[in-house]
Amino acid sequence: MSSRSSISSNGTSVPSFVQRLDLEALASLATQAREGHLACVVEEVPKFGAFNVVYFLKFSDGVRWVARIPIAPWSEALSKRMSLDRVSLDFIGTNTTIPVPKIIDCQTTEDNALGRPYTLTTFLPGTQLAKLWFDPTWFTDQHRATVFQSLATLMSQLSAHEFPSIGQLNFDETHGVHFIGPFYPSSDSISDGETSPESICGPYQSTHVCLLSKIARQVDAAQGTTVISELHLLRTFAGMLPDPALDGAPFFLSHPDFGYQNILVDAEGNVTGIIDWDDAVVGPRQSAFARYPSWITRDWDPLMYTYRDSSQGGDAGDLSREAQEEDSPETLARFREEYLAAFTRLDPRHAELTRYSHLAEALEIAIQLPFTRADILSKFTEYVYSGNDDEEMDYMSFNSLSRRLSLGSWLRDTVGEDKLVKGGKYI
Repeated sequence: MSSRSSISSNGTSVPSFVQRLDLEALASLATQAREGHLACVVEEVPKFGAFNVVYFLKFSDGVRWVARIPIAPWSEALSKRMSLDRVSLDFIGTNTTIPVPKIIDCQTTEDNALGRPYTLTTFLPGTQLAKLWFDPTWFTDQHRATVFQSLATLMSQLSAHEFPSIGQLNFDETHGVHFIGPFYPSSDSISDGETSPESICGPYQSTHVCLLSKIARQVDAAQGTTVISELHLLRTFAGMLPDPALDGAPFFLSHPDFGYQNILVDAEGNVTGIIDWDDAVVGPRQSAFARYPSWITRDWDPLMYTYRDSSQGGDAGDLSREAQEEDSPETLARFREEYLAAFTRLDPRHAELTRYSHLAEALEIAIQLPFTRADILSKFTEYVYSGNDDEEMDYMSFNSLSRRLSLGSWLRDTVGEDKLVKGGKYI
């Protein structure tokens, strides 16, 4: 759900940032961290993530490591973020069999031979699922079923680790225990120039309070009638849709970007790695272990969903490769049913949470990324009011609701909770 950028907040491009890195110093640091001090070679062509430059390192005995170097200039906020991310990754690696990178060395300051913060981790085998999902020579019903079953099996393990509040996982070194602390600046905000390590909000003991608090902070800072109207409507959905029975503890650790670019698989589709846990938080169960993988919920983020069918004009040859690599809404709905079936076999008690988890995800995206908000609100309005017994509600649209909000003549009570919850179901 994070925005992606290849330019740091001080205007430095990624290529110029890379040119200044001393790869010999990086290799030397890896050699010092490795038992036996084996010689190490750094592959000169890195991979670029949203917030990190990634290098692959190979030792003389064939062992491979990964070096992740933040792009943003060092700040106390960056140091805090790296420390929190390490806590989450160490917790998962210690308490589950989810294949995540093991942290070998993590330096959160510039006081080292590289002159930059960095993290050295083990290398995970496998191929990014994003490279295989639309490959007709690999993508089969059996491979897809294996991916879903393997992924659901791994993620369901997080249900065994309950926490009392919503926030960020932290560790008390004095007493040797984990605890839930407040939210701190995210990688996105640090990339945008945030340098303060001070906490932002939380922790929360309620899903509704957490969601409404995040919206309220945006309302306070909002300018313009349209933006304010969107936020009021978003607040209505956030206040009504989540199931009251799921409002309180327990809460669970969740992956912040559960996309197929972060899933590694073998030739048969077995998951060999789940990477990029930066910005992991503890939150509601329907947004954590029970959620759908985000690449099969693409249609619930309409602005970012690039699928086009023949009825929308043009043909496949006119579309970019990216636009072609989208599953249709009908296909995505079928994939969600398949994943739900796989999860139900593992955890029938929580399966109903999975069924509606794509709605919770869309709600969180709309809160976090304002540019997606109008389209997601339109999708929610269609979902909530379509098929309502009240004929007047059938004709309600996002635009009409927004307009009535801006005129100050629309209140939550004029619709009522029973009409906001389609078929008596919650997310």
